Amino acid sequence: MSAPTVRAFAERVLFGASLADKLAPAPASDVSPGPPLTALPSAPGRPDGLRFDDPRPRPPSPRRADLDDAGGRGRILHDFANHELLALELMALMLLRFPDAPPYFRRGLVAVMADEQRHLAAYLDRMGTCGVGLGDVPVSRFFWDALAGADDPAAFTAAMGLGLEQANLDFARQWAGWFRAAGDADTAAVIDGVYADEVRHVRHAARVFPRLTGAPLTYDGWSARLVFPMSPARARGPDPDLGARARAGVPEAFVTRLLVAGHSRGRPPVVYRFRAAVEEDVLGRTPSKASRDVGHDLQHVPLLLAAPHDVVIAEPAAHDLLVGLRAAGVDPCRIVGDPSELAGLPLNGLAPWGWSPEAAQALAPLAPHTVAGVRGWSPPWRALYGKDWPVRWQASLEARFVPRGARVVADGDWVVKALYSASGTRRVRGVGPDLPHATITRWQAEDGGVVVQRWRRRVVDLSAHGDVTDAGPLWRGVVRFETGDGGAFRGAWLGPWATGLSPELQRFAHAGGPRHVERQLRDAWREVAEAAGALGYRGPIGVDAMIVDDGDGLQLVPVVEVNPRFTMGRVALALRSRLHPNATGWWRFRPVAALRADGGAEAWARAQGEAHPIRLERGRMRAGFLVTNDPATARAVLTSIELG
Repeated sequence: MSAPTVRAFAERVLFGASLADKLAPAPASDVSPGPPLTALPSAPGRPDGLRFDDPRPRPPSPRRADLDDAGGRGRILHDFANHELLALELMALMLLRFPDAPPYFRRGLVAVMADEQRHLAAYLDRMGTCGVGLGDVPVSRFFWDALAGADDPAAFTAAMGLGLEQANLDFARQWAGWFRAAGDADTAAVIDGVYADEVRHVRHAARVFPRLTGAPLTYDGWSARLVFPMSPARARGPDPDLGARARAGVPEAFVTRLLVAGHSRGRPPVVYRFRAAVEEDVLGRTPSKASRDVGHDLQHVPLLLAAPHDVVIAEPAAHDLLVGLRAAGVDPCRIVGDPSELAGLPLNGLAPWGWSPEAAQALAPLAPHTVAGVRGWSPPWRALYGKDWPVRWQASLEARFVPRGARVVADGDWVVKALYSASGTRRVRGVGPDLPHATITRWQAEDGGVVVQRWRRRVVDLSAHGDVTDAGPLWRGVVRFETGDGGAFRGAWLGPWATGLSPELQRFAHAGGPRHVERQLRDAWREVAEAAGALGYRGPIGVDAMIVDDGDGLQLVPVVEVNPRFTMGRVALALRSRLHPNATGWWRFRPVAALRADGGAEAWARAQGEAHPIRLERGRMRAGFLVTNDPATARAVLTSIELG
């Protein structure tokens, strides 16, 4: 009788339908590896209870709370056992698909498979002590779908050895500690053994990958071999084990990049993109230098809006910025420089800062993906950007649209705004009947009109936020913010909007009952959102408002300006979820020029960070200072979270 071969062993592990097949001993002989397996199996052979087409609903992913009883521990171990079984089957598949792979690759897989078999047997034994048998819990096929189609041995090594097994350095250490804390020292010892083996497996992958690719192991070379839904984020756990990676020979520069890599863990992402010149784009004008500078400085602001599995289109972010965000509990998502890098990938939608002809063209490679029904740019939406559009919701006739060539007369304090002005630009303040006619004429020629408004004595600036969806307006909330004398944004309060205001303003906020002012703002916002929706608009929409006191008591002006796009107030609203419930403070915007006396933006930010380091409580920011754009390259504005 001839000795069993690696091919026969791989076929038995992959196609066998019994546990004995999966645990068959690995042979030493790799003679006659045979032709490559060309038809990719839809699933490995498995006994009943472990099949991928099991109709039973899958339970949630394992949690630490499940350790509280024996059944919960058994279900966790069942999940671990399925991972070991999947690894075995995938490695068997690679042996069959790539019979001509270098001998060192094939020998390494067989050796690792023997370890995976020991792990599987150990988990089965511990499951039995918890009263759970293999097949008692429906299993996931995610890893099979993610890795079975690997293009070559290098791609499989990138995804398995340097991906999933590298992540298990973190997860094995974590779960061993949790089982030990739960009083199950025997299971903890089993996981300790798995952890030690994973260090060897990652070391093997770190040596094999450069031989397969003909290039040194680098983060860029590795990540380029990953295919969706695999991503760098799947190569680390929540608490990366740097010592294990060093023992495994993963280069320090590789690990440094991995720690801040913001990549999807498999869910289709929403694609975000910041653009400061939206209003100029709507008019078809060349963006001003001021817009270009702000666009450069704040291009990574969507990181504060996006979920970890999303994508932001921007230049690469500074490493220190990403490290700071992650240390503050913000898990930055993936950043790509060109939308075409995402072409052909499954996406969950597009979220430019604001829709315009420029945004539609820039994101064209990703069409027809949408967010909340948005389908790109529609010319009727231009009207939403005009400063005359909010007039219909204002209680008085103190604001009016001035068509080309009209004569304007005003009494008292006033402000003149270009029809498509934004962020405090292209507006003039004055008193009395002498309006800036030359400026008005120029803005009329550029924008088709201006808006003249009575200048109100602002006490508090507010903004109301939500989304216009196919199902109707979706309310998000209210933010308090500050502007400079010229109307430029200077910061937003990170907390309930009325917190910290004077007793008089607190009474005004609730004069008609709890959240009286907020209810008025919500009602006004909804009316604006419905009107925008009637024009076909879908997407974020913000409405600026203010509380004023012109000498006859506090009044609410619920609609001052409308922004059919994301705004800094909307970002501030999202930032609240990053904070501890008892934390309050500001998201500040400082002109870079104002920091020159303090040694410049970089020196000032470093000093503030050292004096007031971010403090987390229950994983959320509680107090301290966090810079939110790169002070080393900021041209116009530096932004920072300042709590406590």
